[in-house]
Formats: sequence, C-alpha cells, structure tokens
Amino acid sequence: MLRKTLVFLLLLCIGWSFSFWTAEANLGIPLKVYPRDETEHDLSFMEYKLQLLKVIASKDLDGLLPLVSPEIHVSFGKESGHHGLISLWNLGDNGSSPFWSTLDNILKMGCVRQTLGKETIFVAPYVYADFPGADGGWSMIVTGHSVRVRETPSLTAKVLETLDYDVVNLADPKSFHPNLEWAKISTPSGKTGYIRTTYLRAPLDYRAGFQKIHGKWQMIFFVSGD
Repeated sequence: MLRKTLVFLLLLCIGWSFSFWTAEANLGIPLKVYPRDETEHDLSFMEYKLQLLKVIASKDLDGLLPLVSPEIHVSFGKESGHHGLISLWNLGDNGSSPFWSTLDNILKMGCVRQTLGKETIFVAPYVYADFPGADGGWSMIVTGHSVRVRETPSLTAKVLETLDYDVVNLADPKSFHPNLEWAKISTPSGKTGYIRTTYLRAPLDYRAGFQKIHGKWQMIFFVSGD
C-alpha cells in the first residue's frame, strides 16, 4: 500500500512547482527546461538502465518482465501489472509494438532522481521531471538548441526567431498531432509561428518511473496523460 501511495504521489508531482514557476512567467522570465541525465549518479541504476536498453533493443519480452514491477501502473484506468502492460501494448505481437521505441526514446532523453520521503526514484524523461507547472494542455517544451520558428509551415519560410529549450504554448491545441510535420506555437516573446514537431515534447507524454524494490531496480509506472 505504501509503495502504491508513493507512485501515486510521484505521478502528481508535476504540479507541485506550479506556483513558483508561474510567478516567474508572470514576471516575464522565459521558462526553460534544459536536458539533463542523472543516471550516472547511481551505479546500480546505471547498470539496470543498460540492461533495460539491451532488452529493448532485442524486443525481449521474457527479459523485460523481471525488470518491471508486477504492480506496474500502465494507465489511470484499471490496467496494471504485467498482464495490463502486455495487453495494453500488444507485447505478444512479434516485436511490432510501439512500446519498445517509445520506452527507448524516453530513457535516452535522460533520467532524473526524485525523492519522496526516504525513497529515491528515477523518472524519465527529464521533460516530465522538470516541467515547470504551466498549462499541461497548451504547453510544450522545445527539446533542442537554436530551433527555428518559421512564419509558415515550410523549411523555406522566413525565420521569426530561434528557441533554446523553451516552454511554448500551442496556438491551436486541437490541431496538434505528433505525427504532423509542423505545429503552430506562441513563443515566449509573443510571436506566433511554426516549429517542427520533432522538436516539441508534451510534459504529460509517456514517462516512466523506476524504484529499487527488495534491492533490485524495477519499472513502477509507464503512463501518459493525467
């Protein structure tokens, strides 16, 4: 029960810093989320992560399950545990599930340590761990350096400005889709333009959490949304 409570609190922690960061935004200070990875701060977790990445590369379901908590949270609904993970992601489907590439991507973006009470937990990607509490439905994080914002959705269009790891707002959230090439955004300086979606990350996109249980690291949640 205690472990489940800690996981629930961690999934909610994205909003804890809302007041502090919103105050900065109101002062006109651009919000930025710089990439970071604290994996090397814990040797045992680094070894676990390397093992997990190896399993992901080979799409080895039998190798994955021992690295995953039997009580893993995989949604905010009824799905949970190994069965829920396999069912939700169709992991028995000959390695064609998008689970493998999704988890691989967020692990390589960077893992960040979180502390809840006496528990040390790693979460990935850094975007989720460090998101500054802006509007999770409108806000996106630019995940690159000197990313061009263009006047129209074209590589030949005029560059309005460049962004470095900024928090931006979607100009039209209903029209956004990660599979589209371009997204219309509002920049911190007030300009409206277009940016390649490959440089945008939603704070509540897929994220994973890892905790040492009985001396072994395990993935304790893999969810998106709220």
